[in-house]
Amino acid sequence: MITRIQQLRDHFGLTTRAFAIKCGLNQPTLDRMLKGINALNLNCVSSILKSFPDVSAEWLMRGTGPMLLSLVPNQDGERINKLVNTIATLQDTIDAKSDSIATLTERIKQLESQLSTK
Repeated sequence: MITRIQQLRDHFGLTTRAFAIKCGLNQPTLDRMLKGINALNLNCVSSILKSFPDVSAEWLMRGTGPMLLSLVPNQDGERINKLVNTIATLQDTIDAKSDSIATLTERIKQLESQLSTK
C-alpha cells in the first residue's frame, strides 16, 4: 500500500508535505509510514480517501482495479439506461391501453345511442 500511496502522490504531482497537508496528516508521521518505520493506520488511509474522492479504495487497499474511479465503468449509467428503457416500454403499454379505452368508450357511446333509439 505504501507504493500505491507514493504513486497517488506522484500522480497528482504533490510533494510529501503537500500531500500530508491535503490529507490533514502530520508530515513527519506520514514520512515514517511511507518509509516503513511506522505502520500505516486506518486514520491515514481514511484521510487519503476523503481527500481524494476519485481514488478507488479497492485500488488503494488491495491494489486491484484502476487508481481512479472515473476509469471504472459507470454502473449508475447502466442502471439509468435500463430504467429509461423500462419507462419507455411502460409508456408504450400505457399508450396502447389508452387507445383501447378510447375505442371502448366510443363503442359504449354507440351502443347507448342504439339503446336510446329503441
